[in-house]
Amino acid sequence: MDITPIITVAELQDLTMNEDLLKYCSEHSEEALKMIKQVSLRVFSKIDKEIFYVEDGNTYEFPEDLKLAVSSLCESYYTF
Repeated sequence: MDITPIITVAELQDLTMNEDLLKYCSEHSEEALKMIKQVSLRVFSKIDKEIFYVEDGNTYEFPEDLKLAVSSLCESYYTF
């Protein structure tokens, strides 16, 4: 099952203020992506990701507030 990540590792790096997480993203990008996918999967259990599907681009476009929320959840997930 392929999980659509709500944010990329680069976006997490831009949105986080946690220095340890920033370093983790730089040094372990594959593991950071796994964490993002786990958080995204949990978010998708509460909301329907299909409302963000854009047929023209055959992709998903997530709003900035959702990306910020996922970034915050990733920080919490990483910290605890």
